[in-house]
Amino acid sequence: MNVENDKLAWEIINYLLEFGYIPDAKYDCVYDWLNLCTNIKHVEFDVGKYHEGLLYCGSAWDYASEQMNILESINIKLIQFMYAWCALETIIEIHVDEQSVLDKGKINATCFWLKNNLRLSDIPGAYLKIYDEMIVQLKLVNQFEAELQKLCITENSKFPNKKWVNKSGAGLLVVYKIRNKLAHGSLKFPTPDDIEFGDTEEHLSPELINRAISIVLFSIVMLLLVDCKEFDKVIDDAVYCEKIVGMTPSSFLRDIQQFL
Repeated sequence: MNVENDKLAWEIINYLLEFGYIPDAKYDCVYDWLNLCTNIKHVEFDVGKYHEGLLYCGSAWDYASEQMNILESINIKLIQFMYAWCALETIIEIHVDEQSVLDKGKINATCFWLKNNLRLSDIPGAYLKIYDEMIVQLKLVNQFEAELQKLCITENSKFPNKKWVNKSGAGLLVVYKIRNKLAHGSLKFPTPDDIEFGDTEEHLSPELINRAISIVLFSIVMLLLVDCKEFDKVIDDAVYCEKIVGMTPSSFLRDIQQFL
């Protein structure tokens, strides 16, 4: 399932604006990170900026240019992932019990919070579809074999076997493993030869990072779903987001994928 994450981030911004989260000062950073996630368009590389030797070998220049095109497509997703992750961590600091975060760590505490506070019926359908696709893709990548084994994700089980997490937090827990590998610089990038010969399963791909971004953004949606219980009534008027009129906050968030 292909989700346009820039639009998803924008719909979350619309929701925050419509229901008065903004201009609450503690949501300023959430708005800023999501706004960056929404509006990034491209990243530019200059393969010959310092490597002057490439100018004297046409085949080397062609290969380096192909490599930069591959990295550019991945890099824009990596940057968007970073922006989405920053927004998520800020939301967690606001919504998830502080003592639970201190005891369990930020991501484990968030998974536990969602398990205890979000009804399974409120989990967005698109989130579960993307999670399924992400697990299928990760099982093909040897670099993630150890992480999936630690989570007890096998051929016969697609969800982590951890007592503090259910379907609502499964995606976030898995993406946390991807995020750690990115932060530690331990993921490989594909080369033009990999692309030519179809050997891309063992490497980082824009599709994998795009799914990870979707999981992060839908995790924000689910945290907001827990929070909206106090004012979950039909909306008769709107200032920023006309499409929300006639819906309840929870129905808007559960079905947010329909606006993408």
